[in-house]
Amino acid sequence: MKKITLFISLWVFFALTAFADLPFRNHRYDAFKVLPITQNDIVFIGNSITYGAGLSSPDTQAPPAVCRTLVENATGVTTSLYNGGHSGITTLGFMPGRDDFSRVVSAAKALQRNNGGNVYFSIMLGTNDTKDRFSVNAACIALGMERLVRKCMSVDCWGPHAPNILIIAPPHLGQELNDPCMGTHCAEKSREL
Repeated sequence: MKKITLFISLWVFFALTAFADLPFRNHRYDAFKVLPITQNDIVFIGNSITYGAGLSSPDTQAPPAVCRTLVENATGVTTSLYNGGHSGITTLGFMPGRDDFSRVVSAAKALQRNNGGNVYFSIMLGTNDTKDRFSVNAACIALGMERLVRKCMSVDCWGPHAPNILIIAPPHLGQELNDPCMGTHCAEKSREL
């Protein structure tokens, strides 16, 4: 029941906050942090939306921090998190062999080692993949996400538990988005995701 509550809380939270990063903002990128380890641990993989770009206090207002509060309130279980949000990242950017994926793997293994394996992954990527300069369509982005999920499932951080991965579709960008960085076809591609 707690897993269901956790996944529903994550889904509702991201569904309600998915538009927090429109229009895209430039921000300072801080190093990743691993917070104190307790019973539930959630590793968030995402872009600037996950990171909390443009928020006055990302440590308390970013989707992972708000999600932690929702999960703790719903389950009564203390929850630690690792915010792996990185501005501008794509599904390709989180592939094995790249720094961001290595950081996420290290954080997940540390969480599992310290609490016995009650680790969850929350992944929301794809928004930056829709940029015209990458010349990919929604099907290619979905394949990239599938590869990433398979790699996350193979990470030795689950202990005796089955992998717990929540995949969140990125928000639809909307036709009104007029961002030269994204290009003219990003809204169509984001709708197809």
